[in-house]
Amino acid sequence: MSPKRTVIWSILLSSYFFVLGCGEPKIQRVTVAYPEQWALNEYRNCSPMKIKDVVTNLPFLDCDEQSRDTPRSRMFTMDVAFEGAQNPGSYWTCQRLETSLSCKN
Repeated sequence: MSPKRTVIWSILLSSYFFVLGCGEPKIQRVTVAYPEQWALNEYRNCSPMKIKDVVTNLPFLDCDEQSRDTPRSRMFTMDVAFEGAQNPGSYWTCQRLETSLSCKN
């Protein structure tokens, strides 16, 4: 096989595996600032995880942006499914599931 063909095949295979891997959500344990009222299956905008929670030392996801100071009693450690690029400064749209959250951006 010629070097040119090898490069083309390498690019095609890399692209194929990249696209396959992008569709699966990444599960991550985070501390979530939870709003007082959040109905099952409802969507909310959540601010990015710029900082770590000082108590749990886990990434922090603020889904209670309407409140200036979410009480500790409404901050929960949970496994959240993230789908999309985790870029600094990008917001997440999260859906409340029965026992977890599913977030996309």
